[in-house]
Amino acid sequence: MATMEASEMREERGTIYGDLTVEDDLVLRSMVTGNVIVADGAHLELRGLIGGALRVDAGGVAAVHGTVSGAIVNAGSVEVWGMVHGSIEDVGGRLLLHPGCFVGGREVR
Repeated sequence: MATMEASEMREERGTIYGDLTVEDDLVLRSMVTGNVIVADGAHLELRGLIGGALRVDAGGVAAVHGTVSGAIVNAGSVEVWGMVHGSIEDVGGRLLLHPGCFVGGREVR
Protein backbone atom coordinates (compact mmCIF):
# COMPACT_ATOMS: atom_id res chain seq x y z
CA MET A 1 0.00 0.00 0.00
CA ALA A 2 1.38 3.41 -0.90
CA THR A 3 1.72 5.72 2.06
CA MET A 4 0.62 9.29 1.50
CA GLU A 5 1.98 12.28 3.32
CA ALA A 6 -0.56 13.69 5.80
CA SER A 7 -0.11 17.14 4.26
CA GLU A 8 -1.53 15.77 0.96
CA MET A 9 -4.72 14.55 2.66
CA ARG A 10 -7.79 16.41 3.85
CA GLU A 11 -8.29 16.13 7.61
CA GLU A 12 -11.61 15.81 9.46
CA ARG A 13 -12.06 16.38 13.21
CA GLY A 14 -15.21 16.36 15.33
CA THR A 15 -18.24 14.07 15.25
CA ILE A 16 -19.90 13.10 11.97
CA TYR A 17 -23.47 11.92 12.54
CA GLY A 18 -24.74 9.20 10.20
CA ASP A 19 -22.97 7.50 7.32
CA LEU A 20 -19.97 8.81 5.38
CA THR A 21 -18.72 8.08 1.86
CA VAL A 22 -15.04 8.92 1.32
CA GLU A 23 -14.36 9.94 -2.28
CA ASP A 24 -10.99 11.68 -1.80
CA ASP A 25 -7.95 11.32 0.47
CA LEU A 26 -8.97 11.77 4.10
CA VAL A 27 -7.38 11.55 7.53
CA LEU A 28 -10.26 10.92 9.92
CA ARG A 29 -9.40 12.03 13.46
CA SER A 30 -13.00 12.02 14.60
CA MET A 31 -15.97 9.78 15.22
CA VAL A 32 -18.46 8.67 12.60
CA THR A 33 -21.66 7.37 14.20
CA GLY A 34 -22.70 5.32 11.16
CA ASN A 35 -21.05 3.29 8.42
CA VAL A 36 -18.16 4.41 6.21
CA ILE A 37 -17.62 3.57 2.54
CA VAL A 38 -14.24 4.17 0.88
CA ALA A 39 -14.90 4.58 -2.84
CA ASP A 40 -12.69 3.61 -5.79
CA GLY A 41 -9.65 5.91 -5.92
CA ALA A 42 -10.12 7.20 -2.35
CA HIS A 43 -7.76 6.78 0.61
CA LEU A 44 -8.84 6.76 4.27
CA GLU A 45 -6.45 6.99 7.19
CA LEU A 46 -8.56 6.22 10.26
CA ARG A 47 -7.19 7.72 13.49
CA GLY A 48 -10.59 7.91 15.18
CA LEU A 49 -13.69 5.74 15.57
CA ILE A 50 -16.25 4.32 13.15
CA GLY A 51 -19.42 3.44 15.06
CA GLY A 52 -20.66 1.09 12.34
CA ALA A 53 -19.08 -0.93 9.56
CA LEU A 54 -16.34 -0.06 7.06
CA ARG A 55 -16.66 -1.01 3.39
CA VAL A 56 -13.68 -0.53 1.07
CA ASP A 57 -14.59 -0.74 -2.60
CA ALA A 58 -12.24 -2.06 -5.28
CA GLY A 59 -9.62 0.62 -5.87
CA GLY A 60 -10.15 2.12 -2.40
CA VAL A 61 -7.52 2.11 0.37
CA ALA A 62 -7.96 2.17 4.15
CA ALA A 63 -5.35 2.31 6.90
CA VAL A 64 -7.00 1.54 10.26
CA HIS A 65 -5.02 2.98 13.18
CA GLY A 66 -8.17 3.66 15.20
CA THR A 67 -11.29 1.58 15.92
CA VAL A 68 -14.01 0.08 13.74
CA SER A 69 -16.97 -1.00 15.90
CA GLY A 70 -18.58 -3.14 13.20
CA ALA A 71 -17.26 -5.38 10.47
CA ILE A 72 -14.99 -4.58 7.53
CA VAL A 73 -15.88 -5.68 4.00
CA ASN A 74 -12.79 -5.31 1.85
CA ALA A 75 -12.68 -5.34 -1.95
CA GLY A 76 -9.80 -2.83 -2.07
CA SER A 77 -6.75 -2.58 0.17
CA VAL A 78 -6.90 -2.55 3.98
CA GLU A 79 -4.16 -2.47 6.61
CA VAL A 80 -5.04 -2.75 10.30
CA TRP A 81 -2.89 -1.51 13.19
CA GLY A 82 -5.81 -0.68 15.49
CA MET A 83 -9.02 -2.48 16.53
CA VAL A 84 -11.87 -4.07 14.60
CA HIS A 85 -14.62 -5.29 16.93
CA GLY A 86 -16.44 -7.17 14.16
CA SER A 87 -15.20 -9.57 11.54
CA ILE A 88 -13.26 -8.87 8.36
CA GLU A 89 -14.66 -10.17 5.09
CA ASP A 90 -12.12 -10.07 2.29
CA VAL A 91 -13.89 -10.14 -1.09
CA GLY A 92 -10.97 -10.02 -3.48
CA GLY A 93 -9.05 -7.23 -1.78
CA ARG A 94 -5.63 -6.94 -0.20
CA LEU A 95 -5.55 -7.31 3.59
CA LEU A 96 -2.63 -6.86 5.98
CA LEU A 97 -3.05 -7.33 9.73
CA HIS A 98 -0.13 -5.91 11.69
CA PRO A 99 1.06 -7.68 14.86
CA GLY A 100 -0.60 -6.16 17.93
CA CYS A 101 -3.85 -5.21 16.21
CA PHE A 102 -7.16 -6.63 17.46
CA VAL A 103 -9.82 -8.27 15.28
CA GLY A 104 -13.01 -9.69 16.78
CA GLY A 105 -11.62 -9.35 20.29
CA ARG A 106 -8.42 -11.29 19.56
CA GLU A 107 -4.92 -9.92 19.28
CA VAL A 108 -3.06 -10.64 16.05
CA ARG A 109 0.47 -11.86 16.66
